Amino acid sequence: MAYTADDEETVKKALIALATGATKVSFSIGEYSATFAQTDFKKLEDFYNKIRWERGLASGAYSPRTYARQGERG
Repeated sequence: MAYTADDEETVKKALIALATGATKVSFSIGEYSATFAQTDFKKLEDFYNKIRWERGLASGAYSPRTYARQGERG
């Protein structure tokens, strides 16, 4: 699924709501509907980070490349 800036903002608002005292948040992204409680904060944070990562890859902001000799002096 390709996430949009609106999707990212929706999840961010849900995170903020839980962090500031809401006991439960619900939202929908496309066909995906979810409800998170305060005990699920880490799961929601992980989902938010996944969206940010996937949007970054799609925009070319992140590179999945790794370098075997990164940090070596030569």
